Amino acid sequence: MSLAIVAIRSVLGFGTLVLCLTLPPASKPAFATPLNAWEHLCITDIDDSSRLCTTEYHLVHDDQEFVLYFAHNPRGTSPFVVEGPEGLLKGIVITVDDKEPVTSSGCEPDLCFFDKNPSATLLKQFRQGKEASMVVLGDQDEQILEQLITLLGFSAAYGQYRQ
Repeated sequence: MSLAIVAIRSVLGFGTLVLCLTLPPASKPAFATPLNAWEHLCITDIDDSSRLCTTEYHLVHDDQEFVLYFAHNPRGTSPFVVEGPEGLLKGIVITVDDKEPVTSSGCEPDLCFFDKNPSATLLKQFRQGKEASMVVLGDQDEQILEQLITLLGFSAAYGQYRQ
């Protein structure tokens, strides 16, 4: 705990009021230690008992939410998908550490996807990397935003899919 002394001067000229406040200990910034940033989630379809599993990461940039995930399917492939605000996504470029950038294969109004080979490249790079950069492209391939993504915890979360 820490003690803060706050002096408030009266606007009407009636003197100064001094307050002593006890403050809780300072906490670390929300992203100082991004533990469990990557998650492995599964949903079971109640109709046919099939399971859809993802290894995913959620981020918010200027009140816009994005979800990045590998969608695991029974054929053993894991396409990489980025979901975001509808109409914003025209293309995504992901760069892991100092590797060559990987560009999305196509986009729909609220998501961009990476075909089999680009997804396999990203999977390998994510498992070995430390940090990725996601660039969202606009209508004229201009950069709308760039966001750094930690890869800390990715391998552990993805490993749950393999179990």
